[in-house]
Amino acid sequence: MDDKKFWLDGACSLDAGIRLQNELTFGQATPRVTVTSIPGRSGDLHMWDGSYSNVTGTAKCFALNANEVAELLPGIAEFLCGETMGYRRLETEEEPDIYRMARVENLPETEIRVRRLAPFNISFDCMPQKFFKSGEWPITVASGDILRNPTGQAALPLVELVLSGDAKLQIGQVQLSINGYAGNMVLDCELQDAYKDGTNLNQYVTAPEFPVLGPGENQISWTGGIDSCVITPRWWSL
Repeated sequence: MDDKKFWLDGACSLDAGIRLQNELTFGQATPRVTVTSIPGRSGDLHMWDGSYSNVTGTAKCFALNANEVAELLPGIAEFLCGETMGYRRLETEEEPDIYRMARVENLPETEIRVRRLAPFNISFDCMPQKFFKSGEWPITVASGDILRNPTGQAALPLVELVLSGDAKLQIGQVQLSINGYAGNMVLDCELQDAYKDGTNLNQYVTAPEFPVLGPGENQISWTGGIDSCVITPRWWSL
């Protein structure tokens, strides 16, 4: 039977000397709800701001080589820490079409040294989203095209434009006006920024809000000086 494994930022756990006992397990994302009690009124008021809490992931593991555990520890620590101990791309064999953004919460060095090859756990603090790998594929669109969001969650796309003059761009329910700029422009709807090569271009964009790709069909259309439009949709689900 093949050794069970997972990947962090594309690096395989087996290469670091870590083998899974069984598949990773994850909690379920829950809405962040503020509960308010009003004096003199029965019942509580629940307010949801549209966001979700992080989820916990657990990997039950073995170190691969009983005779070289001490030698494996530096590689295991390097694999788990990464460069910053921040969020990293986590992929599993059980969900090959999605990835999560996860932060390693513990380093099992002491547990391995003391217990040798007894099982040890790795805990992950994961963002609530499960990102679709298909949502990473850039899509070249023409004015009037429709992008269909296959999930029940509004996606925050990356929009890459080549502009030859002023333009109006409609994405779903939101219309943006771009004035006084020509050249390449990136609209990052997650960061809520317009930029080119690190230079902020927000001053050229007017919109009530940055657009989203809601569940179902989203029409993309424009008038004016848009020579090309490429959208990376960033589909995700819970």
